[in-house]
Amino acid sequence: MKTVIVGGGRRCLAFLEFLGARQLRELNIEVVCVVDTRADAPGLIFAGQQGIHTMTDYRAALSLPNVELILELTGDKRVLTDLYNEIH
Repeated sequence: MKTVIVGGGRRCLAFLEFLGARQLRELNIEVVCVVDTRADAPGLIFAGQQGIHTMTDYRAALSLPNVELILELTGDKRVLTDLYNEIH
C-alpha cells in the first residue's frame, strides 16, 4: 500500500522504525514519501537516510502517483483540515 506520511517528527520516526522491524508486514505498507516543513525533523531525516523521498509541501506529495494511504502524524488540526480539503 503506497503511503505518504505527513509529519516527520518523533511519531513518524517511531512508525518507520516499527515498519523496519516488519511488525506490520501483513499490511504491505510502502512509504513513498515523508513530508515535514522542518528539515531537522527526526522522521524526515531517517526517511532520507533510508532512501525514502522527502518533501516540505504535502500538497505536492498528494500528487504522487498511486498513493493509497495518507498518514497525518503532525497532530495539528489545521493540517488535518487542510488535508481533508485537498484530497480528491
